[in-house]
Amino acid sequence: MKRKLVSMVGLAAAAGTLMVGAGATQASADSANVSSWNSPASCNSVSAYWFCLYYHQNQQGSVWRSTSPKVSTITALFGADGPVRNNAASADNGSLCNVGIWVFPGYSGDSDFLSPNRGGNLGPALRNHEASIAIDDHSSGCVGLSI
Repeated sequence: MKRKLVSMVGLAAAAGTLMVGAGATQASADSANVSSWNSPASCNSVSAYWFCLYYHQNQQGSVWRSTSPKVSTITALFGADGPVRNNAASADNGSLCNVGIWVFPGYSGDSDFLSPNRGGNLGPALRNHEASIAIDDHSSGCVGLSI
């Protein structure tokens, strides 16, 4: 079943600088594009899933697939392998927009992102340290949802 393109306003804080107080300290979050392969048919823009997380690198092991375009706090299970949160090593983007994956709930902290219909191994900051995931792109007509 082909999904319609759903988009959202991008989250500047995930890739930019957050100002805390007037002229006070700056905290920044690192963001890396981890796109390495084309997403498989089981998790691409013609599948029913927005994104998939895998227990091991290279799309191996247990998989969690999301039919929601945003998950503020990952609470799902990998089945016998336990919780998805803080246990994923690779991901696929099943959308036509960028997908962001963040270290903390609520789409905050360091992040990795995947280009449309691409997958990759999570980088060192995110591997086994992911807590939220969402469609996160405001380019190419991707406007509408907000996280």
